[in-house]
Amino acid sequence: MNRHLNSELLSAYLDAELGLAETERIESHCLECAACRSCLNALKRISREVGSLGSGAPPAALRAQIRSRVAAQPPALGRTLLAKLRWLFEVPSQPALRHRTAFLFVLVASGFLFTQVGDRAQRGALVPREGGPQRETVETYAGDPPLGNSSGGGGGE
Repeated sequence: MNRHLNSELLSAYLDAELGLAETERIESHCLECAACRSCLNALKRISREVGSLGSGAPPAALRAQIRSRVAAQPPALGRTLLAKLRWLFEVPSQPALRHRTAFLFVLVASGFLFTQVGDRAQRGALVPREGGPQRETVETYAGDPPLGNSSGGGGGE
């Protein structure tokens, strides 16, 4: 490998985000290239040091300020509506009742979809027109039509 590895690739290697072939390629390159090996070691050291820092708690004044602002905001419309309609979303706790409720919901929804939803133009096309033929027969043949057919089509006489 002629080029040095970039830090994004080395970081992805350290985070185990690469496939087996790419991981082996990076490991073999770092064995041969001192510059990439030192860059990888530096990234490992930085990662360990950042991991050892831990997290700090926010100041008490900031925490109180955030809580007071959140409490002062009016509840969102979705939450108030959801609170009023909560009984709709409560599922019975017994499995038999849950299955019956789900089956009833599917039955009602499919009945609604079957009767109400659909292409109205297609439904209109299925109704026969007044004065027109109600049924039409179309015959197709591969090659010459059978003998005795008088539909004209070049039977050899």
